[in-house]
Amino acid sequence: MSIIMFHYVKEKSNYFHFNLSKFEKFVSDNKDNIVTISDYVNGNNDGKIVLTFDDGTLDHYENVFPVLKKYGVTGVFSVSDNIFHNEVLDIQKIHKLMEIVGIEKFYDDLMELYTDRSSEELLEQYGTKERVIKKLLQKDLDLTLRKNILNSIVEKNKLNLKCEELYLNMDMIREMQSYGNEFAYHTINHCWLGSLSKEEQEKEISNVKTFVEKYGFINALTLPFGDFNDDTMEISEKLHIDFVIGVSYTNNSKCLVRVDCSSLS
Repeated sequence: MSIIMFHYVKEKSNYFHFNLSKFEKFVSDNKDNIVTISDYVNGNNDGKIVLTFDDGTLDHYENVFPVLKKYGVTGVFSVSDNIFHNEVLDIQKIHKLMEIVGIEKFYDDLMELYTDRSSEELLEQYGTKERVIKKLLQKDLDLTLRKNILNSIVEKNKLNLKCEELYLNMDMIREMQSYGNEFAYHTINHCWLGSLSKEEQEKEISNVKTFVEKYGFINALTLPFGDFNDDTMEISEKLHIDFVIGVSYTNNSKCLVRVDCSSLS
């Protein structure tokens, strides 16, 4: 059994994505073995495949959904609160800057604004410019500081990012659900949960029940970046979440392990 994690599925892009033609071929070749995650949890999953798609980006409706319909299969799509508040998440701001501006220019802009440590020191710690950008602006800097830096870089490069041009809306979600696709909760702000206090984590996770009851989501939590700690699992138990969709190995039976789509041949 493989639970496969996808993010962007596009024919071409200047930043990371899974090729749409390759995706359709994979679905065509494996359609008889693709099941929902509820099927996997509740039934015989020997040799079966679950397709999962994170962040609720528009390509999931425009590119993925037509392929799934064509071959009569479904997937699991994870979205955050932002789609209901007309908010572009920091993760998409970072991805769009890398796609449109490029990693080199993005990195130079970051180094102009973040002067506490030298470029040499940061590259020695993180290894590549892309990892420096991601680690500083997604996790390692103070939340207010990293948001201010990121928004300044977006403004400097004149990126006009609109929620409706980046994400699914509720009409799309309803249509996708009508064909059997499942939706899971992906937290409020798409944070690294393991780096938050227990109180902060509970705030990030607690809306899962609203999404289940109000929007017909499955009772599941998809972990941003696959990141969690013991507090995450304790909170999930407290909220009676049926299962947690992760990435890396865990001995907790309620945390489902996924493999990244980059592993597909």
